[in-house]
Amino acid sequence: KIFKNMTTKNFSLKNLKLLSFLLMSVLLFSNCKKKNDIYTVTFETNSGGTIENIQVTDGDLLTKPTTDPKKDGHSFDGWYSDMGLATAFDFTTMPITSNITLYAKWNKNTYTVTFNTGVGSSVDPQQVVFGEKAQEPLYPTLTGKVFGGWYTEAALTTLFSFSTTNISANIT
Repeated sequence: KIFKNMTTKNFSLKNLKLLSFLLMSVLLFSNCKKKNDIYTVTFETNSGGTIENIQVTDGDLLTKPTTDPKKDGHSFDGWYSDMGLATAFDFTTMPITSNITLYAKWNKNTYTVTFNTGVGSSVDPQQVVFGEKAQEPLYPTLTGKVFGGWYTEAALTTLFSFSTTNISANIT
């Protein structure tokens, strides 16, 4: 019966304070998080397969997935909390307080292209980044012989194409 028969004529400072307190309480508590809220952590693998979403209770630490994503020609370099891959996510110190997406960072692998010259002069191997092309080296020399080209196998039946072959593994 606090506000019974309240009109602008009998509205007191005491009633105003009480009304203000009640309104502030409603606003304050309506913005509070409920204890034990559950949040979803989504893993964006950036073409590295699928990692299932994980549900985490508010304030808990996230358990790192037991399996890292896999991507051909790349090495996984961790989970990041931003799309620009500037802020590494630390599973041991960063509690979950909202729905978040973690992003996989990748480094391209580097492969060795080795040139087998048989008994001819040696040719230095090349380090080539995944998906790039090897550079055709200078021909090796062997007295009395003419170099016939670089082949993909020991039987010397398929010429290697430096202009079209993207390197995706160590090769000789």
